[in-house]
Amino acid sequence: MNDTKPESAVEQPAKVEPQTAEPKPVKVIAPKAPKVAKTSAAKSSKAKAATTKGKTAKAPAKAKGKAATKTAKPAKAKVSKPAKQAKAIPQGKFPRHPKNVFRPGSAYGAIYDGFILRRAGIRRDELLKLAMEATGKDAKHASYDLAVILSAKDSPTGPRHPSCREGFWVSRENDHLRLNID
Repeated sequence: MNDTKPESAVEQPAKVEPQTAEPKPVKVIAPKAPKVAKTSAAKSSKAKAATTKGKTAKAPAKAKGKAATKTAKPAKAKVSKPAKQAKAIPQGKFPRHPKNVFRPGSAYGAIYDGFILRRAGIRRDELLKLAMEATGKDAKHASYDLAVILSAKDSPTGPRHPSCREGFWVSRENDHLRLNID
């Protein structure tokens, strides 16, 4: 015997009825009233009653949403900060030269201003003392700044330290140094 079904017995897909013009009724759900918080005395008496019956008390269910448990806080007014004022450039020990190529208030600029006042030139040890006075640094750290200034050799655009700007050079005769400007 065959387990095949005759063609008339093959299942046909269910026919879908066309929708009618009448809308289906909508169920309206009323909002729940917010739960009132119970005092600790009421909670403890309820817990005692539940334990006496042999059952443990369950924690009260939390209300859904923030609006049910907390009150809305008013928006805080933003406090505006006072505008920052530009800092005054500190005045160095020496007057600023108009052809000084370094930033005002920098250690290099202060050394340059002191060095340019000695038009006839100055010995290296005296220039180090002048750098210490102009920058307020000790001998070791002032000599680092001085080395940057003294790296400008032979021409206003020649090879020099990356921090040393162009526009001047230092001529040397033994220990005597002289600053030359373009």
